[in-house]
Amino acid sequence: MQSRRLRDAAAILPMGGVLLFTPPFMRVFDQPVTLLGVPLLHVSLFVLWFVGLVLTAFVARALTRDIEEEEPAEAETWESASAPTGDGAGSVPFESGRMRG
Repeated sequence: MQSRRLRDAAAILPMGGVLLFTPPFMRVFDQPVTLLGVPLLHVSLFVLWFVGLVLTAFVARALTRDIEEEEPAEAETWESASAPTGDGAGSVPFESGRMRG
């Protein structure tokens, strides 16, 4: 369930970010107000961008951890399937264009 929520968040996050940067939402911050001499619109653009960046990093890190937790079971399956047979052939059936016999 956690994995599905993370994937949903990863899909919705860019769409939400684009929505926040559309003119109807930006007009809220387009006021004749300054913060430390910087217009409110510029401050809000930077803050929204930074928050989006941080949220993306958290979601990406959580997705990476989730994928790494699922991989050990898959890795064991692949290792057993590609284990050497003992005849020196290994898991590579072709060598220089010819099939080993």
